[in-house]
Amino acid sequence: MQTVIQMDDFTEIYFMVDKRRKGWITMPELRRYMEENDVNETMYERWKSLFDPESTGRITLEKFCEVLGLQESVVNVQYAIKGDEMQDVTVIQSDMTTKMKLTICGLIDEGILIHQDDMKLAEFLKNELDKYYGKLWNVIIIYGRYWSRHCHETGYNFCIIKDDRIFLVYKIPDL
Repeated sequence: MQTVIQMDDFTEIYFMVDKRRKGWITMPELRRYMEENDVNETMYERWKSLFDPESTGRITLEKFCEVLGLQESVVNVQYAIKGDEMQDVTVIQSDMTTKMKLTICGLIDEGILIHQDDMKLAEFLKNELDKYYGKLWNVIIIYGRYWSRHCHETGYNFCIIKDDRIFLVYKIPDL
């Protein structure tokens, strides 16, 4: 009989912040969680020094597990995707993998926290997608009705409604 490992408070908090299971949390996301849950400011500073000593602004699951001496594969199995990570999103059209959709939704959430201006948000998303998945990404943020005709690389198209915005995110083929 296999014993189930109980997650400590740190791990519970990590996954409460990383609801989309994107593999990282940002410092603004962590701060917001801690403020909403009346967690002492010293705990935020402790997390920052333990898990983001290089001040990247992100705590990756890999670094988190490394510091706590946890096996990332075990942690991932215990917190497997439950299917509700995109509950605040309506997918209009997509041919992406679930992991990529979750990553993009996580980037959108992160960008919304950081940028109040949609132009800066679109720029942030494009730069992050270019960095993680290669160049040639397009990000369009729309309010209201729209018509679109575009080509995209197979497996790299994602069109969603989130809150009052439509996000059209796709990668064009390198011709």
